[in-house]
Amino acid sequence: MPKRQARKLLSKPSNLPDNRLIHFTIQMIHQHIFASPRPGMSEQEFQDYWRYVHAVQYAIPIPQVRKYKIDCAIELRNTYNPMAYSGLAEIWLKNDEEQAESLQTPEYLEGAKKDERKWAAAWQTLVLDTYSSLLHENTVQNREQQEYKLLVLLKRREDQSLDQFRQHLLTDNARLARNIPGLIRNLCCFTRDRYYTNGAEPFFDYVGHFSTTSFLGLKEMIGSKEWQGAMHADFLAIADPWIHACMTVRSEWIIGPEPRG
Repeated sequence: MPKRQARKLLSKPSNLPDNRLIHFTIQMIHQHIFASPRPGMSEQEFQDYWRYVHAVQYAIPIPQVRKYKIDCAIELRNTYNPMAYSGLAEIWLKNDEEQAESLQTPEYLEGAKKDERKWAAAWQTLVLDTYSSLLHENTVQNREQQEYKLLVLLKRREDQSLDQFRQHLLTDNARLARNIPGLIRNLCCFTRDRYYTNGAEPFFDYVGHFSTTSFLGLKEMIGSKEWQGAMHADFLAIADPWIHACMTVRSEWIIGPEPRG
């Protein structure tokens, strides 16, 4: 977001204003990397290799990576427009400078980059750099406890400005989320402004992370009348119907939840 909009990171829903855009601190880049297995590798093999080999041997050593999370896709019936990716990496970097530095390190060039071709299909990868704001949290994040999340990816309607779209998600939609049964965390991620330079547009404007404590809890949350009748309906009202997708995942920390360094 523009510098004039950078202010305070919200952590409690009671801080939500009624009629204006929430300003939040640009603390770190929150990168989303959606990936799929290379030909000949099953989804289970792909997820296991990513979690137990690539993450440990090649991602952790990159010094600029402050936090790292792996989200493995899980199948859940009735997920709206489910994405075809098998997993997602969430990577936090301090700033643009450190992000650029990370891509020139020997740990990346000789390690992570070369290893990726062993397990990931490069042509089936989506990368989104975002800034995130924590709008709702009922429990402190715990490195030892996995989360089960619904990811909602949206593109705004053509008749809606980016500011209007963001404001709605940070206010009206965030208030609806407070009533969702089983929801322990609402993390709102907006695609960085550099993706809109010179009239360009990213494929998605928003990634929402809606966390629960268990697979059953995730299933109950998505099936609840509060989600279907309020949240999902609200997303349908503000999003381009052709660019609105979801993904259900099991999420765990590799580095975090506190940033290293």
